[in-house]
Amino acid sequence: NISISNELPGAITAAQTPVWSAETPNKENVNEMMTALWAEGPTEVQGISVSQVFSWSDGTLTINKDNVTEGILNWITTQWGGTSVPVALTIDGQYTVTGDANWSNAVLVWVDLKTVETGAMTVELSNGGVTTLNVAVTSSAD
Repeated sequence: NISISNELPGAITAAQTPVWSAETPNKENVNEMMTALWAEGPTEVQGISVSQVFSWSDGTLTINKDNVTEGILNWITTQWGGTSVPVALTIDGQYTVTGDANWSNAVLVWVDLKTVETGAMTVELSNGGVTTLNVAVTSSAD
């Protein structure tokens, strides 16, 4: 009995701001918001007050739910028709994966800011492998 696993443990070495590289009319607006979601704020982006939503430390993507405002969710819905936003992942060099050409060839995971919860998020990679992204959701309500 032969078992073949497509699990790639430890494949994700970092998570960071994705950069939209496709030549579209909203390119600058998208990159401004993506940067603001990762930056220590607060700042104003396109009339929306934005404080840091995402951070990466010690192998964990942290999402501050207190900073996920209706303004941010409306902006995301206008861009992509839902409440998910991309996060760029750095993949260990021993794994060959293909990134998204529209996002500077980054490997992406889309995180739904309305429903995301603390725990392990399964990420399917373009090479057929799967790995786990550790997610911590924080809120003053906790």
